[in-house]
Amino acid sequence: MKNWTKEICPKIFKKVEIYKAKASGCVTMWLSGGKFQVGNGGISHGGLNVMDYVDACYHTQTYFKAYENLILPMNGMELWDRTNMPPCVPPSYSKQPRRPRKARRKKAVECSMKANVVTKV
Repeated sequence: MKNWTKEICPKIFKKVEIYKAKASGCVTMWLSGGKFQVGNGGISHGGLNVMDYVDACYHTQTYFKAYENLILPMNGMELWDRTNMPPCVPPSYSKQPRRPRKARRKKAVECSMKANVVTKV
């Protein structure tokens, strides 16, 4: 990425070039009388630069600005700076609620009543 000399990031630049090639000849224009006309034109044919219309978040300067304060990984806790603060402890564990049962629990009275029901044999 540091060797890239364009103003826009490489992946976005490729997409812009593809879309520019696809839309090079098609532009709709509103004519008087309530009709549309398809003709040649567009941003690139009007003498304007397509890259000026790409949002600033896709520029290489924005990319480098976002990643300039990168925190690099360390090879273990021995390399960490010692402080006077108490050590970090994980949060206390509490059992989470489960999924509700499919059927309700029946009382003992209901179960004994079902025992008296005669079924077909």
